[in-house]
Amino acid sequence: MGNVEIRFHFKRRVKERYGINLSKRDMKNIMKMIGPKTFVRGRSNSRKVHRVDYKGKELLVVYDTNRKVLVTALTNEQGGIL
Repeated sequence: MGNVEIRFHFKRRVKERYGINLSKRDMKNIMKMIGPKTFVRGRSNSRKVHRVDYKGKELLVVYDTNRKVLVTALTNEQGGIL
């Protein structure tokens, strides 16, 4: 899957799981928020789960550190956060 498809997948999952339609600017803003303070846990060597507050909602997002792209959005249950 290329980066364009991955970004589309991420936008679709955020809409499906959180009801938020993201623009390119929104995605850039979320990426700027990602850092040590938002880290929740690793899913693999390159994919990390982060919790970010965006548009009044707490999102669990998966960031690929190799590709530098947001991969997907998870629910609390999917992220192992109860």
